[in-house]
Parts: sequence; structure tokens; C-alpha cells
Amino acid sequence: LRRAVMALEKAVQTRDLRWISRVVRQIGAIRAAVCRDELVSVAGDALIAGSDSLNALRAALEAVPSSYQPAAKHAPQLKQVEEEQQQQQQQVTTAVAGAAAMDTREEEGAEDGAASSANKVTPAEPTQLTPSALPEVAAYLQLLAVCMLIDSKQFEVAVDYSTQVVRVAEGINRRTLDEIRSRLYFFYARAHELVGRSKVIRSTLLSAYRTAVLHHDHTGQATQLNALLRSYVNANLYDQADKLVSKTQFPETRSNNQLARYLYYLGRIRAVQLDYSESFTCLEQALRKAPQSGALGFRTLVQKLIVIVQLLTGEVPGREVFRQPKMVSALAPYFEITKAVRAGDLEAFSSVVRTSESAFVRDGTMTLVGRLRQNVIKAGMRKINVCYSKISIEDVCARLKLDSPQDAEFVIAKSIRDGVIDAVLNHEGGYVSSNEFFDSYATVEPSNAFHNRIAFCLNIYNDAVCAMRFPDKQDDLENAKAHRERLKEEQELAQTLADEDDDEDDDGF
Repeated sequence: LRRAVMALEKAVQTRDLRWISRVVRQIGAIRAAVCRDELVSVAGDALIAGSDSLNALRAALEAVPSSYQPAAKHAPQLKQVEEEQQQQQQQVTTAVAGAAAMDTREEEGAEDGAASSANKVTPAEPTQLTPSALPEVAAYLQLLAVCMLIDSKQFEVAVDYSTQVVRVAEGINRRTLDEIRSRLYFFYARAHELVGRSKVIRSTLLSAYRTAVLHHDHTGQATQLNALLRSYVNANLYDQADKLVSKTQFPETRSNNQLARYLYYLGRIRAVQLDYSESFTCLEQALRKAPQSGALGFRTLVQKLIVIVQLLTGEVPGREVFRQPKMVSALAPYFEITKAVRAGDLEAFSSVVRTSESAFVRDGTMTLVGRLRQNVIKAGMRKINVCYSKISIEDVCARLKLDSPQDAEFVIAKSIRDGVIDAVLNHEGGYVSSNEFFDSYATVEPSNAFHNRIAFCLNIYNDAVCAMRFPDKQDDLENAKAHRERLKEEQELAQTLADEDDDEDDDGF
């Protein structure tokens, strides 16, 4: 934590926004390793004694129980950070040892002393922190304090303290504070969500989003837009969420994590609006953009929604989807739903819905699961159409387990009208006869499949091009302009010298 604070101070002084972003990304690892006393100690060394920020931080952390221990859920990240720091220390040690060895070769008679000093070289300890008045350092430590309050389940204190911190941060107009401010808004919204008050902060988030757009703060735009969409989606306000999406534009220069969240919320909105193709595309991109080594909960939630949306589009997910590591138990109810839809068994579908209703409600997919009933009936009709060239309506009703033959007749007529089956319904005879099947390769289905694959590849190519970094054109223009001015000055100087030489020649003449 001390090294992170010192790195943040140096990055702010040099205005290195990339290094600030790198320091902020290590919050997850530091959050899992720092306890309350350590945070208070570092804050006391890094902030000015008696300042309002230091006093408020100490008062807020008093609510954290003394028995609180940070969770080890970020242990892999912490291990990676420690390994990087050890490598840097080893490089410093090797350089010092090499310099000592060179001194021993240069100075005669000092071999033993130099060798002993080289053997006793130890990694340099981090220097002591000096009190700083930088708002970035205060905001960084306040962010860690809010995270600690949330982790220790002190939600009310986290709400009050995060509100106080956000009010102070939104009044400071510094580009070096944008990355930390966006994280503050994220945990500010999270704390209010945990106490069920996300509705009261929507106006604050909208105002913060407007300010971020005016300041060209792309990180803040992405974070606050996702926080607003999350608030609307959790409250089932899909119309308002759709209006927000239509009136805003997601920034291009953003992190993949924020883009994955945005695509997930957009996929949920489109699924509720019956636009299953667009929803499936957004959810697939969200799953691809999500971190593959972590974020298991997010990837599992996205995968559950993908399964339901894919079933609603008329396709059946592959069995390998349900065999992914660490997702088998979570996807078990959705595997049973998939088997019922694939078999067209309405009774098995109803049984699975009754058994796993609590899981579907918890995942927020119960509404979409209820729409699958028509897909189960369509799958059953398609199976019957393949197996029988002619079958009575009463047998269809018995096989699909419908309430009455009249319902079965309506279902058959709707399936024929929607193109699910190619058959003829004879109302007077009370039967349905299937027509001859046609070769699918004579239709437009193969071209549509190739079109989808080509569009997917082009999308990956466009994302790769957008992710590439190029030199700033403004810098090139400035360099060219400076070069032209230097050439012009040199030409003027040469002309002046030539004129002076001519004048001297004239005077001598």
C-alpha cells in the first residue's frame, strides 16, 4: 500500500494517466491484503495531520470491527503483484551486487571487504511517506476505506461516508483524479444498492454522467452509465433503460470490463423487448470481453442468460456449454430446461420450472423462462411432424399433454402459420398431414450462416483495430512545425551572416 501511494504521487506529479490507471487497477489486490490498522497507519503518514479527510477517514473506519480480516478472493492478483515487486527488488539487488563487484576489481587490496558487502546486500526498504496535500492520494485512501466498509458489511456507514467523499471529489476538476473518481462513484452506487436505496442516487449519477461527458472523461462516462443501467434493470425499468441507451453513446476508449458490463445490460434489455438476435449477439460479446481468468460470477450469470436467449431463438445450446469448469452446478437447472425444450416435453418443462423456480427468480430469468413454453410446444410439433406423415388432432393433444383437442388445433394452426412445420390441417377430418421435406441447402439458410460468421470475424477485426495505439497526430504536427521554424531561423541566420559579410567587404573596399 505504501508503494502504491508513492507511485500515485509520482504519477500525479508527472501527469502520467496510464500509471495512475495501473495503480488504481491494483486496488483489488491491496483490498485483500490490508487490514484496518494498516490503512489507518498509512493514511496517517500520507495525509496532513488534522486535515478533514484524515479525520473523516479515521472516524469511518472506527465502525469496522477489530476482528475483521480481509477476504482472500483476490489472492491470485496479490500473488502476481508480489512477484512483480520481488522481481524488481531482485533486479535492484543484482545491479548493486554488480556495481560492488566492479569496485572490487578496480580497487586493489579490497577484495574481502567488497565481497562481504556484496553478500550482505538486501532489498531496499520503501522510503517513508511524507504528508501530501494531493487530492488524488486522499481520494485513493478514501476509496480503500469505502471498500473496507462494504467488505465488513457496514453498509450504512459506507453509504454516509461514500456520499461525503463523492461530494468532495465532484468539486475538484483535475484530470488526474478522473480514474479514482469513477471508482468512487461505482462503490457509491454499490453501497446504496446494498441498502436498497439505488433509486435516490439516480439524479446524482445523471449529473455526474453529464459532467463526465463535458470533461471528456471516458472512464467516468462508462462507469456512471453502467451504474444507471444497473439501477434501472434491477428495478425492472426496462423502458427507461432503453431510452437512456438510445440517448447516450458508450465511449470507445474504455476498459473491456466496463464494455462487458454495458453489453450485458444491453443484452438483458433487448431480451425483454423480444429482440432475441440482438440480445444474443450482445451477450456473446460480453462473455468474450469478460476476464477469462476471473469474474466467475459475472461469466456464469451471462452464460445463464445466453442459454435462455438461445433457446428463445429456436436453437439448442451444445452440451459443452454445461460442462465448463466451476459452472456445472450453477448451470444444472438450465441444463434440465434445455433437455425439456429439446425433447418438446411440456410436462417435464413444467416440472423443472416448479423445482427450480427460486433459482430462476434469483437470477432474474423467470420472465424469459416463462416464454419458453411456446418453444417447447413448437419443438414437440416439429418432432411430431418429422415422425408422422399423418396424425389425428387427439393424438397430438395427448402427446403434447395439452388441455383439449381445440387447444391442440389452435397450436397446430399457429405452428403452420409461423412456418414451424410444413403441414396441412384438415379440420373436418380431424387430422394433420405433413408435406414433403425440401433440401435446406436449396434455401437461404447456408448463406445466412456464412453471413453471421463473416460478421463475427469482421467485428473481431474492428475491435482489434480500435484497441491498437497510434502516435498522436497532434504531436507529429507540432514536431513538423517546430522543424520548419528551426529551418526558417537557420536560413534567416545564414542570410544575416551573409549580409554582414557583404557589409564588411564593402567597408574594406
